[in-house]
Amino acid sequence: MFFYLFFQIILPFNLKEDIEGFKKVSYKNYNEKNIFDYINGAGEIYVSFKFKNLFVFEYKKEKNELVVEIFEFSKPEHSLGIFKHLKGSGEEVFGIGEEAEVFGNYLIFWKGRYFTSIGAKNNISKEVIKNFAKEIEKNIKKEEIKSWALDYIKKKKIKNFKYFFNMNILNYYYYFINEDIFYFNRGTEGIFYEGKNGFILLLFFENEKMCEVALKNLKEKFYFGDFEIKEIEKNKWSGFIKKEKIIKIFLDFKKKEELLRIINENR
Repeated sequence: MFFYLFFQIILPFNLKEDIEGFKKVSYKNYNEKNIFDYINGAGEIYVSFKFKNLFVFEYKKEKNELVVEIFEFSKPEHSLGIFKHLKGSGEEVFGIGEEAEVFGNYLIFWKGRYFTSIGAKNNISKEVIKNFAKEIEKNIKKEEIKSWALDYIKKKKIKNFKYFFNMNILNYYYYFINEDIFYFNRGTEGIFYEGKNGFILLLFFENEKMCEVALKNLKEKFYFGDFEIKEIEKNKWSGFIKKEKIIKIFLDFKKKEELLRIINENR
């Protein structure tokens, strides 16, 4: 009983004991020190996005079972980042959190500093899972995002992108080098998405000096020379432009002409 009361105190919101006829039967709480006890291997991704706590609830109704995982992050943009990282090709769901997606018996959404996943261990209808999500998200407070990178991408009306602030996550999408050559540890933000003819990486820096040094690192440690465009591998052309405190890198373009065209469009 003591642990239950303590858990309820530190939990920033309360979930009902009964949702859609499902009864809450258990819960667990994890943090960055013991996350690997629950998520073996994949826990590193959540750590990279600076999660603080994970609250896991199990609900049962006869032989049917639902597992609710609520990750608390330091900032709402971190919650958005993990959602974009995990988002796949499922069905977009409107009216749940800021963004939500359902695929099979699994639903994810983000709102404020919280990312939530709901998974069914049996064949449970999407409507039941959606109703669970609605019950949870109404307890979560909406928060304002303060991010230059996310404001920029919103103005460009690009929806399918990855947002990150960690070299490990960038290397997950496109490998550069293990060294933090872009100063993510000093506030750099990144956006990665697939364009029409290749991949596009946008890097947003705190100041002009950091941007200049990062550009020097890019030339020395990725292009291995003072190149603005280069064929990194056969039929994989790469290039970049710098605009004030932003570096735009274009990757894996099959034709040099296509790369030059998009660089000129972005100047």
